[in-house]
Amino acid sequence: MIRYTYKPLTRVIASGLLLGACLTGSAYAQQSDSLNPVEVAEVVTVTTRPLSEIWFEQTLRASAEAVSLNHSQISAQATGEVLSIEVETGDLIDKDMVMVRLDCRQSEFNQAVLNDAHALALKEFKRSRSLQKSNAISEQQVTQATSTLEQASIRNKQATLSVEHCLITAPFTGVVSERQIQLGAVAVPGSPILTLLQTDAVEIRARLNSEELLSLWAADTIHFVSEGRAYPLDLRSALPVVDSVSNKRAVHLSIRGELPFPGAPGDVVWQAEGRFLPVELVVERQNTLGYFVEKQGVAHFIALPEARLGHPARLDTDVVEIKNVNVIIEGRFRLEQDSRIRTQAKND
Repeated sequence: MIRYTYKPLTRVIASGLLLGACLTGSAYAQQSDSLNPVEVAEVVTVTTRPLSEIWFEQTLRASAEAVSLNHSQISAQATGEVLSIEVETGDLIDKDMVMVRLDCRQSEFNQAVLNDAHALALKEFKRSRSLQKSNAISEQQVTQATSTLEQASIRNKQATLSVEHCLITAPFTGVVSERQIQLGAVAVPGSPILTLLQTDAVEIRARLNSEELLSLWAADTIHFVSEGRAYPLDLRSALPVVDSVSNKRAVHLSIRGELPFPGAPGDVVWQAEGRFLPVELVVERQNTLGYFVEKQGVAHFIALPEARLGHPARLDTDVVEIKNVNVIIEGRFRLEQDSRIRTQAKND
């Protein structure tokens, strides 16, 4: 015979509730162990380095060129056949050196005639002044003699200038970049003779955007570096016109001391004002760029309002002057303001 044993209903319910509580507690314990608790502040392990070992001075460069202030086409100012050409393309010449000689026989003949005319007018003027003292000549005759002398003097000076123009000389020290006249050709006033590039008046020209120009204005020292040599510069002017394509302005810089050759390519080099933080240490928090420093086991975010992504960030002067400031290197991406941190030295 089969026998059934019955337990009181209350005992069965109690046992079930107890078992459910145990299972629920066990599941909660397992779930709690698998979660990263947010209620308890996480301690982030980071590495730091002194700010004094990290900051650097930023060197900026911009393409530039040495440009002569004068690249002039020299033209004839008198009429005459080209008798000789004293220089050739590429020759270095000094100021006032004779470059081309023209046939001046006609100009010299005219000068001789006008010299005689001037001498005669001068003699007549002196005679009229002498007669005027004795009232032997009218005032009108004296005035006529004075006017004749003045006109003769002007024509004589013109003739002298025409003779001088038969010798074409260099208006400045430079190099002959092109010769247009040929031996035996007849030059007339305005005929192109040759092109002369001045070598003792050179400036540096570059094109900079607004940010670069502001940095250049504030720089203590500026140099033009070309072919391994550095030439000290002074910023002379920046044209108040922005190129619509490049968004840059033309900048003119004067050279102190020895000059480079015109046309020499190079770079304008200067030190940006201030001290900078490496670009890789800049992080973004709440749409603001900055960096983290360690202070008594807590991370502090220092904002850099002028910083831009992908560019070294200028440090505030107050921060730079603080000693023993430790910048967080590794672990910075996991940090927020006032995060608890555990620091360890960074070995390079």
